[in-house]
Amino acid sequence: TRKIYEACCHSQELKILENSGHDIVPPSNTPYLDTMFEFCKYLLNMYIKEKSDQVKITALENMDTVIKISDESSNYNMGCKLRLLKAKLYVAMYSDSARREASKIINYILELTCEPAKRYHKEAKDLLDKMELKIIMKVVDETEGGWPEGWNNKGHWFVCPNQHPYFIGNCGGAMEERPCPECGALVGGRNHSLSAGNSQFRI
Repeated sequence: TRKIYEACCHSQELKILENSGHDIVPPSNTPYLDTMFEFCKYLLNMYIKEKSDQVKITALENMDTVIKISDESSNYNMGCKLRLLKAKLYVAMYSDSARREASKIINYILELTCEPAKRYHKEAKDLLDKMELKIIMKVVDETEGGWPEGWNNKGHWFVCPNQHPYFIGNCGGAMEERPCPECGALVGGRNHSLSAGNSQFRI
């Protein structure tokens, strides 16, 4: 909470300077960047919860500011962390244009070969997979009669014991058991009850 408060103060100071016409030279030290990262993460979570356009705009502005500072100070670690936050924000917008922006950011991170950036390659790949899965789920939901909010744990989507997602049509209740095509574990169930280890899918 303290870090978020400090970040709000920093953000407000920058806005005052910007409105006054003075040159803005934010500090590039690690504590400042860490504080602003926490603030941007807070804004991302707030947007995911509220879907507010104002929160989205504020989040993007602050993320861009901190990314610029990180790049100028060659802080690849923070630059990648902030870019991943920004990509997650775009993924949460559920639009084709936002997904394209998220893909650009993710591919940028994956193309970086320095050691600090390599630490974030797996997270970037996982986010890309998650984004592609959301697209697949939306198409299946729209064509097979699932809920449009299927990826929010309200539809016919479930996971096998090894966390591979699958879809149950019609009413969404499990009436048959089959081997998972990914790992062979038992998926589905009987009499509207899921087999052991299966659960509702959350993304």
